[in-house]
Amino acid sequence: MKTKTKRPLSLIHTISAIFITITVFVAVISFTSIKSIERIGNNFEALSTQALPQALNNAKLTQSILEQAKLLSYGMQATSTSELLSIEGSVAQVIETNQELLNDSRRLVFGENALAQHQSLEEQIGRLNQSSMAILESKAALLEMQQQISDEVTGFRYGLSSIGPEMNRISSFLSVDNPVSTDAANRFIASASSMESTFLMLMMQTDLEKAELEYKEMRNRVAGINLAYDDFLEWHPDVVEFASLITPYEMVKKGFEEQGVLKQILNKLQHSELLQEKVSNAVTAANQTVTLLDEISTRAQVDITERAMVVDSVMESAKYTLVVVGLVIGCIVLTCWLGLRAWINRGLQGITHSLKALTNYDYSLTAKLQGPKELQILSSNLNTVIETTRDSISSVTRNCETLYQSAEVSHQAAEQSKSTLKTQNHSLDSMVATVTQLEASIKEIATVTNGSYSESVTASEASSRGVSVVESNNI
Repeated sequence: MKTKTKRPLSLIHTISAIFITITVFVAVISFTSIKSIERIGNNFEALSTQALPQALNNAKLTQSILEQAKLLSYGMQATSTSELLSIEGSVAQVIETNQELLNDSRRLVFGENALAQHQSLEEQIGRLNQSSMAILESKAALLEMQQQISDEVTGFRYGLSSIGPEMNRISSFLSVDNPVSTDAANRFIASASSMESTFLMLMMQTDLEKAELEYKEMRNRVAGINLAYDDFLEWHPDVVEFASLITPYEMVKKGFEEQGVLKQILNKLQHSELLQEKVSNAVTAANQTVTLLDEISTRAQVDITERAMVVDSVMESAKYTLVVVGLVIGCIVLTCWLGLRAWINRGLQGITHSLKALTNYDYSLTAKLQGPKELQILSSNLNTVIETTRDSISSVTRNCETLYQSAEVSHQAAEQSKSTLKTQNHSLDSMVATVTQLEASIKEIATVTNGSYSESVTASEASSRGVSVVESNNI
């Protein structure tokens, strides 16, 4: 039964496999690093092109909304038309800025939820802008009404404060010994005095319902004044000739007309309440807008935080992968270095021991076939050289022994021939025969000697080739 011999590994193939493995690991590291860098780059790109610009845009928009609310507050406190016009210009600029920021924000919004949220934001800011302009317009109308009231209230107050004293002065000389006209004059004076205080209360009122109650009170008072005046006129028709009474009295009656100062005051209070309602709506819209902006900013902050976590996670994963793969490559390189070193040393030690024995003319030790394939081939060739040299030397030794034996035989023959010559000098024929025999023996010895010499030359050439192979292996 044949046993399967293990096929030796090639050193070149082994080193190639090691470098291919290291190259594969380096490629894996490079691919992992590139993918990690791409993920980090995508997240940073999303942060730089979406999340961060949106957060900054929301901050600017929030600041602009607060600036708009501040300008509206200044507008509510404005006391002149010129001041209000300046504030209106500033508000218009803020509204334009808001629209630009909204347009910028629209380009940064992605996703259905974000688009719906941005649409709601546009609606809120649109309502806020409308409310702002309506408030400023109402404030302008209110300032005009206030200016008109200021222009007319002086005459009304003058008339209201004059009719009582004038009636008192006139009645002092017209109502002498006339208790009825004196009573009418007194009622006129009392109602005028009471109405004057009621008018002051009306001027100080900011609540429309209370102002209307004061207005009703004044109408009752003016009805009493008119009745008292009519009673006094019945007794003294010539009172119409007193311009100092009739003129302020007409001013007072004019103030109660539909376009009079009292109606203007009530309209102003009504307009003020409507303005306050618009301000409340604007404040609500501003609060809702700021709340919505806060939600968008919070969502952007969450997005930034999530992307930052992804970046950190990718960096940690890439770092862990690089460390693990680096350690694996290091272990592979160290293991391969130790393995190759031991593997090659085993092959080289066998060859070295054989060469050392060869230099000491010890041809009995052969190199072991171990280590890489190339070294095993070299060991096999060296073993072939050793065996060839050993065989050649054995052959030369045998030939030398044969030559030595032949030389011994030749020497004995020569001795015998010499003895024969000495003893048979008397016989030429015997000598010739002996010489002939000796010549034949010498020829045979020469033939053997020549053969031994040829084998020695062949052995010497084989030894020279073996020494050359050993020297080339040592080199």
